[in-house]
Amino acid sequence: MLEMTPFDYEMLSDYGNNTGNQGSCACIACPVTNGDDEVYSHSSPTIAEHKATDADESDSTSTKIVHHSTSKVDYNSPSHPIAQSRSTGSYLGLEPQKTEELVRLKEEHQKRENALHQEIDRLNREIEAQKDTVRRAQEVSQAMMEQSKSFASGDNEVEDWFYSNSEGWYQWAREFAHEDPSRLAAVPCQAWNKLTEFVALQGEKLPDGLAADPKTPYLLLQGMLANFICMHAFSTPWWIFDALRHLDVSPEDRDRLINNSVRDEEKIKQILCFDGDKLPKSRNMDILFGILQNLQEDSCHKLRISLVRSFSTSGMGAKVGRTVRGQNEVLTDARICHAKYLTEIFLRSPACNLLVDVPDEKWQSRYDGLQEQIDQALEKSLELWAHRSRMRCLALPQLRDQGPLHFDSRSELMQLHRVHGVDNWPKYDGSPVVVVVQPAIVVYGTESGDNYSCMRRVWMPAKVLIDGVPLSTGRSVETAASANTRPSY
Repeated sequence: MLEMTPFDYEMLSDYGNNTGNQGSCACIACPVTNGDDEVYSHSSPTIAEHKATDADESDSTSTKIVHHSTSKVDYNSPSHPIAQSRSTGSYLGLEPQKTEELVRLKEEHQKRENALHQEIDRLNREIEAQKDTVRRAQEVSQAMMEQSKSFASGDNEVEDWFYSNSEGWYQWAREFAHEDPSRLAAVPCQAWNKLTEFVALQGEKLPDGLAADPKTPYLLLQGMLANFICMHAFSTPWWIFDALRHLDVSPEDRDRLINNSVRDEEKIKQILCFDGDKLPKSRNMDILFGILQNLQEDSCHKLRISLVRSFSTSGMGAKVGRTVRGQNEVLTDARICHAKYLTEIFLRSPACNLLVDVPDEKWQSRYDGLQEQIDQALEKSLELWAHRSRMRCLALPQLRDQGPLHFDSRSELMQLHRVHGVDNWPKYDGSPVVVVVQPAIVVYGTESGDNYSCMRRVWMPAKVLIDGVPLSTGRSVETAASANTRPSY
């Protein structure tokens, strides 16, 4: 049986007034319950209609509704319309079609109300999602700003670093090289260029004046070390992948890396989950970025910056022994392991023919000092490769590609090595360069990402030995006219 509510009767009242015959209206009481099965209703169950015809006006019907005061009634009374509707199952005797129409309208209104509530819920969820997106974007933006601050080293700061560390390379070579040139005779001359080419051999021999000089061993050792470090750290940023290949990541370390990694370092997690054989090698990455650079140079450098910064800020650029929250020690270990690997390669190379014999207790000190020099270069490399400008290492082959390899005192790219002990550099302009003891590190482009074809600054000039000038134990002192700002060494 159809159950009627007071609200339904209110709707029926309006419906009856709108659909009744012209000139007549059914009287519908609008009950209001008081919670005790009683209703307050109009005391009169009828509406008095009075028709009046005005002779001066057009015929019209005027309905006057007499509204009486309310009184308490019992809607359970058999004479009350609510009780009658309950017994008959109809809306106060309305036609079945009208009853069905009212039920349909009620159901449609309910569906519409439900749909609106669902739409409100959806919009609220969308607003919350947008708030979360804005929050995460703000976090990423803040992180990028912090990274930009940490990587924005000025040119003077970079030059100071190269000046200080290249002095360390020189001092290591002076300390651990022997002074017996006769030992060099048993080593093929091609061996000196095995790691990287830095000696301009003359007829498959060392240049005149070098073979018999007691300073030649340390000069060759310095040249091998400086060129070796610069080649591996400052000629390409993709030694990162070589470092990962040498690191055997245990399941425990991998879990720790995943748990500690920040949201934006998902790529590093995926890379470290690969087997070593599945990682690209540095030379493959060089080829890939060479192709990309020819297609769209600016986008290529942006990708390089993004990758290097991701690895660096995630732990690979961390200081040894310094724990930083949010950084992964596994990546720091990868860099240190790579530094050890390079140290062993260097000590097993022809450089071993230049080393003085040391007792066992000093051997570890020599090894640790070399590893520290290499690791410091790798660490600095991450910072410099994160600049938007492009860094290049100009060793003997690259300098030779620019034209005849002759000394030019006006060039920012090269300086005479201190071993020559000369003051008047212009006097030796045009002299053939026979050894590039230290390569040049130059930077192209700007931090705005343009002018990549123009050399902007020389971060570290090449240190060269020239033909025809005897070696000396003195130290060169630059003239006031020289464009160089530091003494040569």
